[in-house]
Amino acid sequence: MNLTDKFEPELIYVDVAKDQRIYGGKLKERDINTRRRKLQFTYDGKPIDLADTTCTAYVKTPTGEVQEMTCQVNDDYAILDFPTSTRAVDGEINVEVKLATAADDVSTFLLDFDVVPALIDDRTIQSSNEFTALQELIAAIGGIGDVPKDLALNKISNLLYLIDAQGNKIGNGVTLNGLGGGDCDVPKLCVVCGDKQDGDTSDAQRIQRAIDSSQFGDTVLFPKGDITIDQTINLKANRRYYGHGWTTLIKAADNANLAEMISLPHTTSNFTTVIANMRLDGNKANNGTQTGLYIGSMVHSFIKDVYVTYCGGTGIYVDGKADFNTNTSNIVNCRSYDNGGYGMYISEGCMDVHVIQGDYGMNQSDGIYLRCPSSSVRDVTVWGNMGNGLYLEHNATSMQIWNNQIEGNAQNGIFTEASFGLISGNKIYDNANIPANYGKFDGIYVNASEAYKDAPLEGISILNNKVFGGLYQNTGIQRYGLAMDKHHKNFTIYGNDFFYQNNWDMNDAGKRVYGINETDKTDYNWCTAFAKIIMSADQAAAAYADTKIAFDTVSIDVDGNYSNGKLVIKDAGYYTISCNIHVDNASATSYNTLSFYVNNANVARVAGTYGGASNFLTLSGSETIYLNVGDEVEVYFRSTENVSINSTAYLSTVTLSKA
Repeated sequence: MNLTDKFEPELIYVDVAKDQRIYGGKLKERDINTRRRKLQFTYDGKPIDLADTTCTAYVKTPTGEVQEMTCQVNDDYAILDFPTSTRAVDGEINVEVKLATAADDVSTFLLDFDVVPALIDDRTIQSSNEFTALQELIAAIGGIGDVPKDLALNKISNLLYLIDAQGNKIGNGVTLNGLGGGDCDVPKLCVVCGDKQDGDTSDAQRIQRAIDSSQFGDTVLFPKGDITIDQTINLKANRRYYGHGWTTLIKAADNANLAEMISLPHTTSNFTTVIANMRLDGNKANNGTQTGLYIGSMVHSFIKDVYVTYCGGTGIYVDGKADFNTNTSNIVNCRSYDNGGYGMYISEGCMDVHVIQGDYGMNQSDGIYLRCPSSSVRDVTVWGNMGNGLYLEHNATSMQIWNNQIEGNAQNGIFTEASFGLISGNKIYDNANIPANYGKFDGIYVNASEAYKDAPLEGISILNNKVFGGLYQNTGIQRYGLAMDKHHKNFTIYGNDFFYQNNWDMNDAGKRVYGINETDKTDYNWCTAFAKIIMSADQAAAAYADTKIAFDTVSIDVDGNYSNGKLVIKDAGYYTISCNIHVDNASATSYNTLSFYVNNANVARVAGTYGGASNFLTLSGSETIYLNVGDEVEVYFRSTENVSINSTAYLSTVTLSKA
């Protein structure tokens, strides 16, 4: 088996937009095939052209010596090539990589590697290609079939064998010419769960044995078929765990009363763990488990294609602690249905955690509860939960929520009390979706209540969302599309649509946005208000009396703002009020004024002039005013003489329009 330096180097992505420390994997002592790594530099996920740049690596060997190396650079990547002298003994290698431009702009990154013991010379199996080597080995010994045992590699004398968990050799082995005697320290490649043994009360014991026998970097393959567990399966860090997809089931046993079905306990060195392709049934009807999957801490890790249902509490719980946060990890295409608590809970011990794709529905509390800063939820469907769709607790600052579908939740679509977030491009509809909650909850609710009086929420951007209710008959009767309590500042609200389908019969249909204040920036995109009101009859105005003009006949009212002789505001925002009146019997010595009143208070005198030589005059004026929901707008006239206001439609009108 000739493995001479023919393998493509492993690729490591380094993002200059982030402060990164990356685990680069394992290197073998003196092995020529594991010495190189490709470094692909990106900025926020986009490749960087490395033309006119230099790359230098400072390598601290396991013995403490520091060596400086120049990395070969082309337009796509840099090559990090470890000399044999840096890998003379096993231990940890620490690397600081410096990327410099022609203008001496410098970025630095930290990478860590483990040097593991190797055989005497450079023909050992290298870690980046262990599966290829294993396939060659299996072919050399004539194949092993479907062996339902824990498998490992071992070498006795000059032969390399597969052995089972009890240490028994499988097959006749393959000769590795030129290698010395003694035991081989090649790590296991893929640990396969063995059969049940005497004394096992469920499948949990055989899975745990496989995990306990695994080493750093191993892959643990869960058993095929539906299995039952009666104890928590405790994972080890820095390994990969794979099930067999969603068509097979891992179920908590009746009356197991587990805290968690699968747990990755907290450690301070949990890098690059992968948990994938599993379906967990918490069996809540029969006291199976409280939590389906619990993560104590993880960095640079993935949870992917994990489907959790029927837990008594939370489906997926991601945690972390002050001494080792969960950080820079992704939760991809997971599902969490019909659990007794949250669909997913991510604690304040986490940051830079990204929930991508997936489905969270029919849980008894919130679909996803977030306490982690600098994280994101995107391309996710959150539906039919008995709490909020998404809950952003005040620790979840700088959170990005975009391109999600959030529908049919019993309370708010999105509840946030966290500053500096981005809520963008979401489709949010038919929330407040049970009769007891009609008119009580919102599409997006910003909790800036009295608790935030001394430290207002700030800097939330709400952009390009579509928020609506009433898609189906008498469903999703939300209070507002967007509601913000008063203790907030400097929000940005642009490009949103807030509307109703009109498939319901509440009297206050049309409420869209509540709580915008003078510090916010917005385009009032949702406002469609335009009203033109005229008079049905001439009106007398007594001298020196403030006379409310009887605009009492609707000519146009797009958004239903006219009610009982007043213009009543439905959506907060800036409005332009314009009025034109024709006054008869006003002599040249009379003085006449026109004013706008809001809630019975004079807010603007928009016109004032003396009468004309022909005993009539025209008064007109306009004003742009910020109006809140429920504000009542009226027009008043005052003269120093007894006069009459002419009701002819083209002479006397008042209009209200979006500013």
